[in-house]
Amino acid sequence: MNYVDQEDFLQEFGADDAPEDSSRIDRAIDRAESLVETYLRAAGMAIPVQDQGAIRDIKGPTLDIARYLLWNDKPSETQRERYEDALKFLESIASGKIKLIVKDPAPSTGFANFRIVRA
Repeated sequence: MNYVDQEDFLQEFGADDAPEDSSRIDRAIDRAESLVETYLRAAGMAIPVQDQGAIRDIKGPTLDIARYLLWNDKPSETQRERYEDALKFLESIASGKIKLIVKDPAPSTGFANFRIVRA
């Protein structure tokens, strides 16, 4: 995993959104990344995501989810809205409405390209 880290969190939201116990940020990021990967697996993507372009695309939603999880007992309206937007984005990926562009996708394990010919 590790699509984002504490430094990314602090750059995105600033120290005002950081709790005194910085290990809470790491736990929130881990939970957020696990949730993101659940949606990506539902879309048939190989986990962990290796493509840097795809990682950039999921970085923002992952941070928004982590921030919400960090303060879920008293989120601000903005935190709640960004969390809900992140989930909608991930749901769109899982349903196939949005496709993350991956330069080297994992090989398909299904029978996608075959043809039966009778002699």
